[in-house]
Amino acid sequence: MKPKARFILLFLATITFIGSGVVWAYQFDYGALRTDQFYEDRLSFGLQNSLNQTRAKFQVPKAYGKLVAVTQLNKQSVLWFEASDGSIRNVTLNAINPVIVERQGELLP
Repeated sequence: MKPKARFILLFLATITFIGSGVVWAYQFDYGALRTDQFYEDRLSFGLQNSLNQTRAKFQVPKAYGKLVAVTQLNKQSVLWFEASDGSIRNVTLNAINPVIVERQGELLP
């Protein structure tokens, strides 16, 4: 994404969040929007073995395309997406705990 387009996208996201009163709850981080919300997986491995797994929520625009690879860079996970026009985008998640990635958001022209 070009710097000017990234600035415009970040500016619009900031205005939207300020208007909603939750600007402090989100952080745009290397291609993904990190929220302050968590997702709870409830797992069962039989009668005596059940547990809950808490995951941090990240949002990645659907327009980034299909996830084609995951690589590691130091302690970060890099998700690689291929859009329908063939462009490749990467999203870096700086998370040491389990995460869930929701496909939300749009690319602006």
